[in-house]
Amino acid sequence: MKKKRFYIGVPIVIIAIGLLFFNAVRSGSYFYTVSELYSMGEAAYEQSIRVEGLVKDGSIQWTAQTRETRFVLEDEENPSITLRVVYVGVVPDTFVPGVQLVAEGKFNRDGTFAATAITPKCASKYEPELS
Repeated sequence: MKKKRFYIGVPIVIIAIGLLFFNAVRSGSYFYTVSELYSMGEAAYEQSIRVEGLVKDGSIQWTAQTRETRFVLEDEENPSITLRVVYVGVVPDTFVPGVQLVAEGKFNRDGTFAATAITPKCASKYEPELS
């Protein structure tokens, strides 16, 4: 009887650990490009996602009273594909036109992306210069 429980319990535990690991890896680091977001269809509206792109020059608008920032993300591969983003909160110091950025939030049916977090990707700023 104890062996039977063992043979049933161990695979269930292994499967549960595998699913937890897969879910953590999938949701922990992946982000979509602007083009990929548009190609997702209805699935884009059903979940919180991360979108990566370049902040378009001249697109940043900030409202002091509401701390709302509106800007446009361009797809890096195809700059003609853009996404309007709305973010409420304090923006990082490195948030400037042309910066590579990851916005996390929800894609709305009106075509805007309501970001709950924005993270500039500025790894090159911290890399040592080559002589």
